Amino acid sequence: METRLMEAVAIFREEWEKRLDDCADIIAELIADALTHTESAPGSELASRQRAVAEKLKAQYMRSVSEREAKAPPRTDSPLRAPSREDCAVDRPCHRCGIV
Repeated sequence: METRLMEAVAIFREEWEKRLDDCADIIAELIADALTHTESAPGSELASRQRAVAEKLKAQYMRSVSEREAKAPPRTDSPLRAPSREDCAVDRPCHRCGIV
């Protein structure tokens, strides 16, 4: 009985190895196809379309940055403003804010 069980296990392992090899071949073929696939469009049409898309994306980005800046709380840690004792939470001389 054990011999038949061992034979069955060996057959399943062999089939499993074959399936893994088949899967690896399929995956390799799909990757090769994906990496070598190209699309093309007429030259002048493509260039003008790329410029239009670039301008649209730039405008969206600038609008997004402006909206984010408008929502941001006012900054009090501007490098143009000198640090004060209120800026620091330390009750002793502080090297971070430069106040002794």
